[in-house]
Amino acid sequence: MIKHIPSLNVFWRMLCNHDWTFDYSDDHSVWRRGTAELSAIQEVVEAGGEEYKKLFEDYSAYAWRKDDSIKQPERPERSKEDRNIDREMFVSIADSLDLINNEIWSIEADQVTDATQLWMLYNPAKSIINKLNDLLEQKSKSSMWDTIAFKNYRKLKEYIGQ
Repeated sequence: MIKHIPSLNVFWRMLCNHDWTFDYSDDHSVWRRGTAELSAIQEVVEAGGEEYKKLFEDYSAYAWRKDDSIKQPERPERSKEDRNIDREMFVSIADSLDLINNEIWSIEADQVTDATQLWMLYNPAKSIINKLNDLLEQKSKSSMWDTIAFKNYRKLKEYIGQ
């Protein structure tokens, strides 16, 4: 039995991330994961009511479409609760990154014993920059162009050499 019914927005993401063709896989782990995801989705549909059932049916029709006339269902409006959770997550990530940033800037050259240590720092930093870049591509850069966060992002990107 499901303990908490996710918001329609979160449920939409579950549907988007589900591998609808898992049943055709030769890999048992893919099949097992797909079966578990579908079971969780069906529990939400049963507990969520008509809106969830309609979204599931519309998304299923889209996932199994035979022609391009069936479009992906629009993402439902995010609830205030979802926005608050996202905001808390961003604040938590920003705080963690700030601590990491302070630790990295406190490293002195004589503390580094070999290049592997630097490489271990560089790889995650580069992936973070790439993810931030992807997110910025999806948002309107012009509306963010003059923000302090964007200016700091550009400085960091230049510093890393991207």
